[in-house]
Order: sequence, then structure tokens, then C-alpha cells
Amino acid sequence: MLNITVKYNGAKPTTNMVIVNIKLLLGFTADTSLLGSPPDSFVPLVQQVDTGDDHVLVYLKEVPKAVPQTTTETGSCSAESQASGR
Repeated sequence: MLNITVKYNGAKPTTNMVIVNIKLLLGFTADTSLLGSPPDSFVPLVQQVDTGDDHVLVYLKEVPKAVPQTTTETGSCSAESQASGR
């Protein structure tokens, strides 16, 4: 499970799309087997989730001004260690 919190303090009342780039620790990879088909599997704020070699990209539709937004992605970004014998 991955919890992220973002907050916008700019001049406008809300942002456009926000991309949150989450870098994974060395030796870990994102478990993409639990990703569902958007938009049904995501909370309303999350439009898309992509994974790369060492990071996860979470696309948020918008973030309102001065209101912290917490998003939980259950299972979609869990990490598994690739280290062996340590």
C-alpha cells in the first residue's frame, strides 16, 4: 500500500493535472500485478498510475488550493526486494 499526500499553495483555486514521481529505493520494484483498469480501480483524484524501472508515476486530475489531498493506492505500488541472501 502506498499513501501520498500533496498540497497546492499557488495563486489559482486549483491546479491542472499533477504528476507525482515516486522513486523506489535501490533493490525494490513496483508490483504491477495488482493494478486494475482505470478509472474504476482508482480513487476519484487519481487518473492513471504508471510504473518505470525504478519509479511509480501517479497522475492526479487536480489538487485544490490549501487542501491536503491524501491518496492510497492499495497494492498497486507495493515493493518487493530484489536482494538475495542479505
